[in-house]
Amino acid sequence: GYRFRHGHFIVPYAAIGAAITSYTETSTVAGESFDSDGSKTGFVGAAGVELGRGLFRVGAEIGYSTVSGVVGLGGVSQVYGEDDIGGFHLSAPLSSR
Repeated sequence: GYRFRHGHFIVPYAAIGAAITSYTETSTVAGESFDSDGSKTGFVGAAGVELGRGLFRVGAEIGYSTVSGVVGLGGVSQVYGEDDIGGFHLSAPLSSR
């Protein structure tokens, strides 16, 4: 990640990175039981802004994450045609130093 204008009252930032996602699926559909688990690498990206100085700051962040090909191979995710874990997120972080 990178913080632009570090040390100012308003500090925008951007970050990208890799993620390792682990999942377990246990479900029953129409009387049939499905159990599966696995893990796979993915992508995470975010951009946001931090407001404040001193000990505590607040902010806003939007990001996206994706892990393709980890679901849809079996179980309920295959029944419903799901093939991706992830999506957009919004957050309001509170940070301290």
